[in-house]
Amino acid sequence: MSSNIPQSIFYSALVGEFLRIGRSTLRFEDFVPKAKELFDRMLTQGAKASVSRKMILKIMSKHPEDFAQFKTEHDEILKSVTNV
Repeated sequence: MSSNIPQSIFYSALVGEFLRIGRSTLRFEDFVPKAKELFDRMLTQGAKASVSRKMILKIMSKHPEDFAQFKTEHDEILKSVTNV
């Protein structure tokens, strides 16, 4: 976040990786640690938790088929990943 790249690109990287993990993971138990690691790393790099959560919910709403295999509501997925 402290570099010269726009914030939109920074958060696009977060949602892109989140979507990639969702598409490549079959079990919820395997998804959560990978997605949580990504979320925590982005916070360490300066992401705002509230903006990150909003962007993650937005990407899950736009691509529900990529998270359907977890048979879990989007809010519950978000809680598992962000500890909120």
